[in-house]
Amino acid sequence: MLHPCNSGSLLQYKLIGAVELVRDRRTLEPLSEDMDEIEQLGEVFRDFCLSHGIIIRPIFSTIMMTPPLTISELEIDFLIEKLILALDDFSAYLEEKCL
Repeated sequence: MLHPCNSGSLLQYKLIGAVELVRDRRTLEPLSEDMDEIEQLGEVFRDFCLSHGIIIRPIFSTIMMTPPLTISELEIDFLIEKLILALDDFSAYLEEKCL
């Protein structure tokens, strides 16, 4: 599952998942060259996730997800569904801010 706009690579190790946020998925252009701005954008994305009921950890432009070991298949579907909504919000935010 790659979001059409701002998700670059997807990484997974067991139940730990990560999504890299990028400016352009085709070119994998980073969100910014400024690490402070990247950190701030990660926090913006975290806030969108929280508004949809999921908790993630932004590490600069990489979004970490560490669900509990007892997570069910239905809960994983919920997590992915809400992550896509947060990516939609984030894409709209970037367009609005002309970033």
